[in-house]
This record gives sequence, C-alpha cells and structure tokens, in this order.
Amino acid sequence: LGAMARLARSAPEPSSSWGNRNGGTSKSSATTTTNVVYANLVVQGGEEEGQADGRRSALWRHLASARSPFRRATYAMLSDLCQGGPSLLHGGDDMPRVDSSSIAASLSASIPTTVSREHDPGNVPKMLDFVLSYVASFRRVAATGPDQGAAAGNGTGSAVWDVESGGIDGTKLASALSKLFRKGCHGSPAIGWSPIVLPLVACLPRSDGTARNTLQRKILAALWEGRDATGGGANEAAVVTAVVETATFLLLRRTGGSSSGDDGDDISATVASSEDEAKDISQYLFRGLEYYLTKSDETRRDASSSSTVEELCAALCRDLQRIDAASTVGGEQRVDCILYSVRDWFWADEEGSLRRVVLDTVGDGENNGLAVTRLGGLVRVANASADDNANGTRSS
Repeated sequence: LGAMARLARSAPEPSSSWGNRNGGTSKSSATTTTNVVYANLVVQGGEEEGQADGRRSALWRHLASARSPFRRATYAMLSDLCQGGPSLLHGGDDMPRVDSSSIAASLSASIPTTVSREHDPGNVPKMLDFVLSYVASFRRVAATGPDQGAAAGNGTGSAVWDVESGGIDGTKLASALSKLFRKGCHGSPAIGWSPIVLPLVACLPRSDGTARNTLQRKILAALWEGRDATGGGANEAAVVTAVVETATFLLLRRTGGSSSGDDGDDISATVASSEDEAKDISQYLFRGLEYYLTKSDETRRDASSSSTVEELCAALCRDLQRIDAASTVGGEQRVDCILYSVRDWFWADEEGSLRRVVLDTVGDGENNGLAVTRLGGLVRVANASADDNANGTRSS
C-alpha cells in the first residue's frame, strides 16, 4: 500500500492527451505503459476486458480490513491517488480495463460505511482526509480531466452527490459524520482532525431536499455535543474553534448556489426560513464565545492548550470582524448570505443576540471576573487586528 501511495505521488496520471478507445494512439509507449500499470492496480481483472468489478480493486479492498494499520495505509494511499490519479476513479479516455462507472459507484457507496465503521482513534484523521480528498477529486476531474468539456457544465463538481452517476449519498455521509463527531471521534486528538471539519462541511449538499443547510446544522450540533467526549483541554478548544469557523462560514456563504444553478430551486423554496436558519447557526458562534469567556481558562494546563485557546480567541476576533463588515451599510455589506436576514438582530439587544449573550455571561462582573478578563482580552486582540489592517491599507 505504501508503494502504491508513492507511485501516485511520484508518477501522477498521464496528461489528457491519452488517445482513445476507438483506434487512437497515445503520445508514447511510456504513457501507454503507465496507463496499463495504473489500470491493473485499480481493477483486478474481470472475465472480460472492461468488465472488472470495482469492488475487487487492490486499492481499497482493505477499507473493510479488520487490521487497523491496513485501513490506515489504505486511507493514506487513496488520498494520494485522489490527487495524483483522480481519473482512475472517475474514468479516462484511454484507461484500459477500467469501468469508471463501476469503480466510482463502488467506492462512493462505501464512503458512509467506512466512516461509520472506523473506531480506531489513530485512523480518524487519515480517514477524514481521504473522504475530503475523494470528494475533491470529483471537482478536479471536472476541471482537468479528459472529459473536461462535458464535465465543465457543472464546474462545481456537484456530481459527487449524484448517486445514480456514481456519487456519494450526502445524507448518509452526513449521518455517519454526525455519529462520529458526537462520539468525539472515539478519542482521537481533535487537534489532528478538527481542521478538516470546515472543508468537509463546505462540500456537503446545501439542501437535503426539504430545507437548506440541514446537513450542515446536523453536523454542527454533533460537534458541539461531542466536544465533551474529546477529553477537554486543547482538544475541546480545537473542536470549539472548528464550530465557530464553520458557523461563520455558513452565515456568510453566498446563497446564490453554483454558477450552474444546481441549488437554485432548493434555495428559492426555502428562502422564507432564512431568518430561523441564520439564528440557529448563529447560536453555535455564540456558544463558542461563551465557552471562551467562561471555560477556556480550564484548558490552559500546558503550552499546547494555551496555544489552542489563543487560536480560538483569534478565530472569534477574525470571524466577528467579518460578520461586522458584512452587516455594515456602506461597507462590505453582503446581501447574498443568510446573515443578511438577521443582520440587525445579530448585534441588537434582543433575545438570543450576541449582545444579550455577552451581557448574560459577564453579568455585573463582580462574580464573573474571568469572563470580564477574557472579554477585555478579546477586545484588545480585535483592536490590534483592526489597527494592523488599517496600517496595511495605508501602506498599500
């Protein structure tokens, strides 16, 4: 498995000038040889050429292995393959013996099950990295693959969620990820996997067919619930940081969907629920702030924990400044995100708003000195960041 991973890194798939199955020739015999080698790794023969069964691939047969090191090595190898040879998984004009529809459908169908079955803490980061790499490989092939002309029509790589075309079932994957996060990734250090949360959530379908951001909100809830299972300290702070960053991303993400309009109908149908949706997502940002003001001192047990808390502080400052800019009339106000529907409520002294959360947390200050100190530190960091940005603007 390690050798296969090195092959994917050192010998990326050949260029798109591969020739074709209808009598064309490749640019060189070396290219043809590389194609054959890759194809033989992906599929291990069917009874007839072109009829190989993707489920028998040497490359991912160990995803279901009972041996943890085998699964870990398979995750790492497939991540490299998704980057170095994505067309092997999605089809190419001159990849002999590769039934791309069978390969993609087989591997895609195994993704949610793979996430659900992985209980080894040491395997979780590589497993999540593989899932993200596989999702991204759809977009990579759409942009650069030999079928670029046809794939470019959905330039976002949205086929990744089209089960009938060999994509992943987004609802099943979100359920598997939610279960994993709710259990704190089975004790895997969150510092290792929390940075993967935001890009994974960003890739999920924007609608489950009934409401927008349902899958994303489900994962946010699971992350927040599962933070207690991470063992506290730096790991808990890392999860809270991921929650804050993901919530901010969802609040500010453009609601117009992709250029191809894949999400247009869903978004139009659910636009009336934008306010409730935005308020629900905002609560996770507020909970992250409340955690920093009241509990973050408990994590400062060592240098690593202290650094993680500082990262949380930086994330809160950065994201609140972005939200402020997106809410300000005449500034960088954004009308194409769900934050727009609650921009006044977010900063007002109303039930559930940011100001109310801060006031309720700090109180009169006499019995909550830690929260006052943390709030002061947050303001200082925010002001310093604003000064740096202003100086940078004047310099430029």
